[in-house]
Amino acid sequence: MNPHPVPQLIFAAAGDPGLRTLLSGHFGSQGFEVVSFDHGKAFQHRLARRRPDVAILDDSASVGGPDIVREMRTTADDLPVILLTSGQDDARIRGLEAGADDCVGRDVNPRELQARVQAILRRRRSVAGAVVPTDGAPLTIGAIKLDLQARALICGDRSIRLTSTQFALLKTLASHPFRPFSRDRLYEIAGNDRDSGQERSIDVHILRLRRMIERDPRKPAVLQTVRGAGYVFVPPPMSAAA
Repeated sequence: MNPHPVPQLIFAAAGDPGLRTLLSGHFGSQGFEVVSFDHGKAFQHRLARRRPDVAILDDSASVGGPDIVREMRTTADDLPVILLTSGQDDARIRGLEAGADDCVGRDVNPRELQARVQAILRRRRSVAGAVVPTDGAPLTIGAIKLDLQARALICGDRSIRLTSTQFALLKTLASHPFRPFSRDRLYEIAGNDRDSGQERSIDVHILRLRRMIERDPRKPAVLQTVRGAGYVFVPPPMSAAA
């Protein structure tokens, strides 16, 4: 059963009426409030008037889930989104690159989908582990801070200067916890030319950042790899030391 006393609101958009019925029936029986849509435009229209706790979007032509997510992310909308896809790797990767929080096949077991929804909601509640400043104050990453003015990492009484690329990458990832960023997007953020022959340069920068902030760079817990897609920032506990 849904462990929260207040029902969690889910917006679900799917072109297949059977899938909509399945989603509404399962989550409704588990104590969630579900509003379903048969078309992406109907979803967007309702979204402008009411915010759900999480959205589940089909990547079918009538819904266009990846396009909706991409548009949301370009406006800094961080609404949690799970995309339902064909289940193939290419579709999953495209969804993650668009900015989805998670991607699963349309034939997913409803109980697994519910577990994924609840995992996203738990992560969102724990996002306080990375405090995103709005006034130029340092950005907290566990026991260290990213000084946005000096473009440096503050570790105790030490200050580690970052290159412009390292700063841009870490600031972007840490400011959007749990959101996967593709290498293509990170190339753009870093201002790199993908045709320059330095296709692995992002990986090198991430490796160097891991050496600065991870307890064990060989087993990264903060700057994690999203297989086949890119990287994601996972906030460490506030008490964690670098």
